[in-house]
Amino acid sequence: MPGTGPTPKPEHSEGTEEVDALESPEGARLAEFSALRAEVQRRSTTQQALVGLNLTVLAAVAGAVASSDVGADFLLVLPLVSSVLGLFWLDHARNIELIGSYIANELWHWEPSWESYGRNLNTRMSWRVLEFGLPVSLVFVGGSVAALVLTVVEGLGGRGAYVLWALGLALVTAYLAAWLPFLTKQRRGPRDVTETR
Repeated sequence: MPGTGPTPKPEHSEGTEEVDALESPEGARLAEFSALRAEVQRRSTTQQALVGLNLTVLAAVAGAVASSDVGADFLLVLPLVSSVLGLFWLDHARNIELIGSYIANELWHWEPSWESYGRNLNTRMSWRVLEFGLPVSLVFVGGSVAALVLTVVEGLGGRGAYVLWALGLALVTAYLAAWLPFLTKQRRGPRDVTETR
């Protein structure tokens, strides 16, 4: 008879199942992880572009001075440009490390965890300086320091050159003041954070 049979359960469409998965705690974590991973990838791509731009400027300025098209004072462009690009690069590096720490310590609670594994590989400061600090320092500081030294050796050509030299030195100092604490900071893994709570 009509109305006496069991009421059929409503069928869930594919879109409804996806929404239900995202609304679950596990789905929300995975969705946030995907968004953060995309953010890290975007920032890493920008970092690569900054390194490439800095090397291009370095090659162009050095080539112009070597060909005697311009005077040695033109080298003072390097500490101005490289320091600013280096500070932008460092801002991305800090945000990437913050995102990685958040994923390892707060978001990703499953095993295995790449963040936990990666942080426990090489925790010694010497490895961080050699593998990470030295190349970045050479890219953003090496050319700037060489330019400041060479322009003094060759002799600065006027008051404007002295102003540019002082400004370049100030920017290099500002970059090093931000870069060195970041480089020497101990990276704490999930166990370290849990123990300090």
